[in-house]
Amino acid sequence: MWWIHTSGTGILTVEDFRSNTWGLERAKQHDDWDGVDELLNLPADSFHRNVDEIVINAGKRAPDSVKIAIVCPPTIYGPGRGPCNQKSVQAYWLASAVLKRKKGLQVGEGKNIWHQIHVQDLSDLYLLLSEAAAAGGGKATWNDKGYYLAENGPFCWGDIQKQVAQVAYEKKLIPSPEVEPLTDEQVTETNQFGLYAWGSSSRGTSYRGRKLLGWNPHRPSLKELIPEIVDIEAKALGLL
Repeated sequence: MWWIHTSGTGILTVEDFRSNTWGLERAKQHDDWDGVDELLNLPADSFHRNVDEIVINAGKRAPDSVKIAIVCPPTIYGPGRGPCNQKSVQAYWLASAVLKRKKGLQVGEGKNIWHQIHVQDLSDLYLLLSEAAAAGGGKATWNDKGYYLAENGPFCWGDIQKQVAQVAYEKKLIPSPEVEPLTDEQVTETNQFGLYAWGSSSRGTSYRGRKLLGWNPHRPSLKELIPEIVDIEAKALGLL
């Protein structure tokens, strides 16, 4: 059996949750090549870890009959190609919050870093892994080497928070491009998941998909699509 499981790089935010501090730059960085063992053995209190452990243990118990790969995307953006939900959450929630409150926002110092992936680049990785599985494993690695971070570069959330406010202002949707630093309580009042979504740090670089499968994420960056994301949320709120 070939099992391709979706996790998420929220699993790398454990330091933020443990300290309950947000908007800070964290020095710790991960990768899925030299650091694959660390990824497979992250602390039990890491976000998503309880589910990931079930998948990992299935591969350990029956390594000859169960081949697992864990795909771990970071901030997802861009238009989906399916028939139902065609957008992700973090950047879209941010744009919606700014439009609703008519003012930009910043979580803490705004220095926290995540990585990004366009949803269509992400789907390319799933296709490559599926093709490898159909070929009996192909060039992919599985089980104890089966962890695939899926990202196309880092970004700072403070920069995105400023850009959303600037774009919304230029579109005459809010009266000022300024961002307002919010307390943790204010962030949570704005969005119950806001501290995690916009204030945590998740730094993980993907090598495995590129090296083994020739994965080549190439679609526009999150920054390039902020005007489109603001338009989507403005239309949803009846502002355009």
